[in-house]
Amino acid sequence: MKKRNVITIIIAIICCVLAVVIHEINLSQLEKQSEYQTGLISTADEASYLRPPQNWLEGKGWKDSSTGHSSYVQRPPGYGLVFLLCKSISPNNAFLLLKGIHILAFLFSLIVLPKLLFELTKDRKFALIGMLIFGLLPCFNGFMYYTLTESLSPFVLLLLTHEFILIIRHQRRPFLFGLTIAFLLLLRPQLIIFPLFFVAFLLFKSRKFWWVYLISILPFLMWQVRNYNITGSVSLHPIYSSTNKSIYRPPHEALSNLFRIWEYKSDKFHETVGVLIQDTSTINLNKALENIPEHLTEKVKPVLKDFQYVVYHQKKMFSNENEIMEMPIEREFVSNTNTLREEIISSNKLQYYVKTPVNSTIELLTKSHLNLFVFQKVWRGNVFMETLRYLCLIVINLSLVSLLLLLFFTNTPNYLKLVALGVLCTFVYYVFFQRMNEERYMTPLLPIMYIGLITLIAKTFKRDKKT
Repeated sequence: MKKRNVITIIIAIICCVLAVVIHEINLSQLEKQSEYQTGLISTADEASYLRPPQNWLEGKGWKDSSTGHSSYVQRPPGYGLVFLLCKSISPNNAFLLLKGIHILAFLFSLIVLPKLLFELTKDRKFALIGMLIFGLLPCFNGFMYYTLTESLSPFVLLLLTHEFILIIRHQRRPFLFGLTIAFLLLLRPQLIIFPLFFVAFLLFKSRKFWWVYLISILPFLMWQVRNYNITGSVSLHPIYSSTNKSIYRPPHEALSNLFRIWEYKSDKFHETVGVLIQDTSTINLNKALENIPEHLTEKVKPVLKDFQYVVYHQKKMFSNENEIMEMPIEREFVSNTNTLREEIISSNKLQYYVKTPVNSTIELLTKSHLNLFVFQKVWRGNVFMETLRYLCLIVINLSLVSLLLLLFFTNTPNYLKLVALGVLCTFVYYVFFQRMNEERYMTPLLPIMYIGLITLIAKTFKRDKKT
């Protein structure tokens, strides 16, 4: 093994061990407050990811334990298949194996990243320094211990980018590239925007391996066919259904779309809904109205009041063990809410098309991604901690700016522009279409953004040396 590869692996192992130590300290703090101890951090989404493979092993089919069509289709199966592998190898140590896979994903990210940086900069010094900074800044591994797709998706996007660059620069065959796309679509299909530009570019250059790209989407197509046979529809995020015995029914979807006109904080929307579903009281209605912009209060108030009564009737239907179906009051609510949404957008175009996306952008770009409990609570206020917080914030924002610069630099290679375009279009999707985002949605993009920053610095440094 070459000396430089040995050095890379040693640095990667040291950085990975440091990250594990921090996560173990964080985990020990959380476990003091909870009896649920698996060696990983439990999340609200955990059941919908991990219950399907467990039910499948128990002969109950691939579904979670809720009632309704969404129990079969709510989450894509990628993360569940990883857990299924762990359960199949060792049922009693499945979470330990899953934890090991999470850690290995970060370790392999540390190994792939300098290889990718070297391909882009042709400078081993920048590649190693970039890798070291990436490994030491905890904003790049914040979800390593969480039972979420964000524990794996950053590595998947890194590997995808690495393989794409190697195909372009060294004519590598795209088999691993195709397999990575296949897994990404089963893991986090909303990220499909990112590799679309890669596939389109490769097909434009040569159709020799078109069948590889076709095969790469087959697992996801099979999943969608299965979903259509169960639900009669297909969706990238099928959490809503009139067959659900939960709040996630069409009225909730209509209300969330209404809120997207002005709201850019998902927790504010969930807080409002949480108040409304308690009862039909005027007190709770007024509490919910506090989260509505003043100029829209009178228009939105009847909808919120109607939502209270819709939820009341939903609860009656659930408690009476009736057949779960869409009620007339729900259809009427959805129709009225959608009509109001169109009306408000038509009279508040600046709010909908400019202000809310801008606010959503600001919300995402003012997060340090130091999401661990020890960073947010235990060590908060410490001088070192706050310095680290601002350092991560600066690196993340400079990384995004670097992609914009690389995209418009005339001497930037086309393949690097496509990397920048993939990230930026995904970001636009977040801030314009999703709007009410969670900080973790950015996690898979952070390593790719960071690559842009190091590449831009290397190019600038080399240009200055020549002059």
